[in-house]
Amino acid sequence: MSTMVQDIRSLHIYHRMTSKDIPWGDLEELHFRIMAMQEELEEFTQANTQAEQLDALIDLVVFAMGTAERMGLLPAWDNAWSQVLQANMAKVRGPNAKRGDFQVDLQKPPGWKPPDIQAAIDRLYPSRSKEERHEDS
Repeated sequence: MSTMVQDIRSLHIYHRMTSKDIPWGDLEELHFRIMAMQEELEEFTQANTQAEQLDALIDLVVFAMGTAERMGLLPAWDNAWSQVLQANMAKVRGPNAKRGDFQVDLQKPPGWKPPDIQAAIDRLYPSRSKEERHEDS
């Protein structure tokens, strides 16, 4: 388990807001978390210093990982992270048309395979049926 995963778990335990303390909620919580992450992106775009930019980026990661914890997915984070990073390492540097053709970006080469994030989630809940797992998606 990574230090960042442990830190998010500790933060939620300290504030008694883990997915075990308060079960993952409803659309209201989902909308709150989306708005919080959008707020951090906006803070990044409005930042005037590198310190402000870094603060906003860290807050964005904290909210993203905290959302995964609230959803009960934090235990899959490290495995999913490794898979996504490995898939990104298999990409090639070049412009990506869906993001404005910025030159320092990554492209999916022919034969590229996406990460199997569902497998990381399935390891958390091996006894759940395929239908139950996809209801959560």
